[in-house]
Amino acid sequence: MVVALAALAVVGVPMITQMGISAAVAVIIAVLGAITLIPAVLGIFGRFAFSPRIPGLRHGDEPETMESNGHRWAKIVTKYPWPIAGAALVLLVIAAIPMTKLELGLSFTQDEERPALALLQRGSVKASTANCSSCSTLRTVPTSPRLPKALSRTSRASTTSQRRIS
Repeated sequence: MVVALAALAVVGVPMITQMGISAAVAVIIAVLGAITLIPAVLGIFGRFAFSPRIPGLRHGDEPETMESNGHRWAKIVTKYPWPIAGAALVLLVIAAIPMTKLELGLSFTQDEERPALALLQRGSVKASTANCSSCSTLRTVPTSPRLPKALSRTSRASTTSQRRIS
């Protein structure tokens, strides 16, 4: 898992590289904590960790003849499957409501490309954030009189667009 996450650095996109390496470090820390810290804490406080008894929960030292919570829940679900499925669906829809306003905030537009993109959005030409490789299939490229001036301010954008579009 760590190698797979760290391999995201091969992609060459700085944001993806940072995310992959950060996730790999987080996995390493979690594994080291699970291997060392948790057994040590349980060794010190083990006899007190599970001592407060919660009413209604079955513990390991209780007889098998007592009904467990899982068994009780299974009986309820099999007795009323449709109302429980409906309630679960309602809960999922409620939990998904915030996703309708989700904005990732990721922009793959380079700083030197922003003036040209702003000009495209303001001008008579419809704004497009499509890759230049998909623009190369156009027979004629619609232009605005202000577009060459905006593209000349950014050397990378002008050379890229002249090379790929024409």
